[in-house]
This record gives sequence, structure tokens and C-alpha cells, in this order.
Amino acid sequence: MRIHGDFNTNNVVYDPRLDAVHFIDVHRSGPGDYAQDIGVFVVSSLRNPIPNPALIVEVEHLNEQVLNFTGEFARQQGDSAFAVRLELSMARSLITSARLLSDPEFARDLYLQGVARLERVAARVT
Repeated sequence: MRIHGDFNTNNVVYDPRLDAVHFIDVHRSGPGDYAQDIGVFVVSSLRNPIPNPALIVEVEHLNEQVLNFTGEFARQQGDSAFAVRLELSMARSLITSARLLSDPEFARDLYLQGVARLERVAARVT
């Protein structure tokens, strides 16, 4: 399956005049695992502190819709390992995103969220 390869929210641009979505920064696109793109997309919307509580709710709702859609897609494809791969993708994105943040407390929180996801996957497979 072809994936974006760097599917951060800032690489998705909406043009309201055309009511169209455009993907930019596609130089990493190619064959890959769609769980990786989805994990990166969801985490990219979480790695910036959002001071507006209403916007946090909107972002959480959008992420829930994305995860529901891709979960249903995986189910239709018979992809029984999608949930584990998504968890690993999100863990990697959380851990590596932490190094980019200037707020040490927020970075530590993201890092620990990533570690917790790895621990949940390890508990499933052991």
C-alpha cells in the first residue's frame, strides 16, 4: 500500500475555495504500512500544547473519527494486527516527538505516553 511517509497534520492543507484537501511534503511517500501514517497523523495533532479547551475537544473528536475510520478499514481488509501496529506507530511518534519540544515537562509527558503504549503492546504479546 502506498503511504504518505510523513503524514503530519501540517502536511495536509485544505483549500476552502475548491473544497479540496491537498497533501504536501510527499517526498517520503511510497510503499508502507498505513498504520504508520495514521499513528503519525494522530500524534502530530497532540504534540503541540493547545491552550483552548474547545479546540482540544475538536482535535480529540477528529482523532476519534480518524481512528474509527481506519479501524473499520482494517477490519474490512481482514487486518487483525492493525491495532498493535497502530499502537507501536503512536508510541514511536510520541517518543520521537518529545525530542522536538522546548517545554521539558510536556516533552517528558509525551515520552512517557509513548513508553506506556510500548508497555501495553509488550503485555499483549507476552
